[in-house]
Amino acid sequence: MSMQVFSAVYAAALMEIAREDGTGKLIFDELNSLSELVSGSPELNEVLCSPTFSEDEKYDVAESLFKGKLSRTVLNFLYVLIEEGRTSGLSDIASDYKRLYYEQEGITEAVVTTAAGMSRDAAEKLKAKLEAKYKKKVLLSEKTDPSIMGGVIVRVGDEMIDGSLRTKLDRIGKQM
Repeated sequence: MSMQVFSAVYAAALMEIAREDGTGKLIFDELNSLSELVSGSPELNEVLCSPTFSEDEKYDVAESLFKGKLSRTVLNFLYVLIEEGRTSGLSDIASDYKRLYYEQEGITEAVVTTAAGMSRDAAEKLKAKLEAKYKKKVLLSEKTDPSIMGGVIVRVGDEMIDGSLRTKLDRIGKQM
């Protein structure tokens, strides 16, 4: 089985536990933090993911760093990954869990690109419109890209709404 399949299976198992004990948000937060910490630290990544370190060494490092800082569920989950030799898939598992959690909670992410940023009021109005359109809670993140010249580009999942000035000018140029 590929790691992609394993990560989906592990994420689904975690989601099942979260549903049973009502800890979906806690697991989401802790799993993301743990994944970011491991991927952001070459040393920690090496210890937890490299075959040069024994299972006992990995377990000892995980326990010394995370016992009392992570919930029992996430810490035990990390121990299982160590035992199964799957710690290198932590980032994929966190991504799969995030997808399942967002699906369960009716959350979607939107990335808005503007030439110079948006006012707080404009961002709130756009968020409200997107929530009405998609009938989900929208987590809005902003990017700036001066090359779009003006207007906005909104990406929600696989869908893109391009209202940039550059695209409008390109269309006019093609029509001429």
